[in-house]
Amino acid sequence: MRKTKEKEKDDFKTFREKELKRRDFLHGAQTYKVDDNEDDEEASQRKEDVVDEINCLERTLSKRRAELREADRLLHDCKADLKEARQKAKETIDRYDDAVQKFTNTRQDAEELERRAQETAEHLVIAEDELNRLQTDITELTQVKLTREDEIRKMNRIISSRNAEYKEIDQRTSSG
Repeated sequence: MRKTKEKEKDDFKTFREKELKRRDFLHGAQTYKVDDNEDDEEASQRKEDVVDEINCLERTLSKRRAELREADRLLHDCKADLKEARQKAKETIDRYDDAVQKFTNTRQDAEELERRAQETAEHLVIAEDELNRLQTDITELTQVKLTREDEIRKMNRIISSRNAEYKEIDQRTSSG
């Protein structure tokens, strides 16, 4: 990591020196010494090399600017995506909170229904016991009723038989 930073620092220094030379060259100042012995052809070649270097640097700078614009656009897109993701996360959390609330309400309703069902079951057991007792009472009372009806029929026969006897005695006493 440190080596990378040092290399970047050296590259920047080199780039800065070349940029200064380019600026001086374009403004007519020469930052290098031309030997008096140097002929025009060498000077022309050197000037061409410098111009080529400048063109190369301009292309590199143009590429870096384009990369920077692209990076800026991507950063903008990422920020927009992040904002959208945060919004969706908020919506998801809201839906989750709603679901938890509905679940809690449903669980409370289920507990209430279970409590009522338990009460109803207890009342049903009591009602069933009462029904069984009443059915037993009805059976016993029906048996008592049948026994009493049988006794009443017997008494009616006895009364009818006695009435017939009294009528006969009354007729004998009146006719006699």
